[in-house]
Amino acid sequence: MQDPTNLNDQFAARSGFSPAEMLACLKCGKPNAPTRVNCLYCAAELENLSTGGEAGRLDLTPPEPHENGFSVIILPGARGEARPAAAVLGRSVDEVGKIVAAGVPFPVARVRNAEIAATLVAHLSNFGFSCATLADPELDVKTPPRRIRGIEFMTDRLRMFDFNTTAVFEASVDDIRLLAAGRHAVSRSTTSENLKRGKADTKKPEESKDQRDEKMLDVYVTGDERGYRIRTSGFDFSCLGEAKTMFASENIDLLAERIKELRAGIVLDSRYNDVRDLLDPVWEPDFHREAQGLHRSGLGRLSKQASDVFDNLNQFTKYSRMRNHLL
Repeated sequence: MQDPTNLNDQFAARSGFSPAEMLACLKCGKPNAPTRVNCLYCAAELENLSTGGEAGRLDLTPPEPHENGFSVIILPGARGEARPAAAVLGRSVDEVGKIVAAGVPFPVARVRNAEIAATLVAHLSNFGFSCATLADPELDVKTPPRRIRGIEFMTDRLRMFDFNTTAVFEASVDDIRLLAAGRHAVSRSTTSENLKRGKADTKKPEESKDQRDEKMLDVYVTGDERGYRIRTSGFDFSCLGEAKTMFASENIDLLAERIKELRAGIVLDSRYNDVRDLLDPVWEPDFHREAQGLHRSGLGRLSKQASDVFDNLNQFTKYSRMRNHLL
């Protein structure tokens, strides 16, 4: 079966329209010239999908960074038609197949308003998919889960100790519902440019790279949508007793299994690390530049430094919160 994304490029080249201008047929998924009313291949009517009135094209432009948006999520279980869904979403058939195969709720678009989200959900439903919509405030990355520094296993509950204060939280074993495992990855690329009398040196700037990767585990209980977060750093794994190892990365996995075994209904989701790349087109990792000013690089020498920083923390928080909302 031919990928409609490639077919779109080929047809666009022949028709004189750009790939972005082509209209996807919602029945067969094939591209059509924007001047057509009916599909060239199956004769289906090219429906009006956008708020702007253009036939056959849904405006999936994401909101501006300062605006709230709506995430459209494909739910697991339904066997929908990947080909027309891929054409509407602007993804490849292979990507849609991987999203369905992931077996977890998965965001496929983040759009500017509820009307566009509802329209997209309606058409994905026509293709056989079950969908849900979550607004940005429901994912609430500005209020991350509470970080905890230790856990005490009690007879019928967990006692959790806040990382930054003396606060203690208790949760009944019956209320523990979800454990979401993931990684916090930070990559920093720093360039250093030597200056001569306030002007840039003609030599190529020096570049250094630093990468950090840390396992995390989010714990959600009934009635508390914020949740609790465990990091490998700064956590006391003595609660594992004799099972504790010398390596924090092993201990956090053991802790997740220990909590999961407390009750049969607790869900442990470890899929984030496997599907992270597929999340990027919808929930982009944070990327920003940090200007670090002037630094002394030797006797009488100054250098100007700046860093490009990649950080996936907010992306994981969105995934974690989504799993809790849709459990």
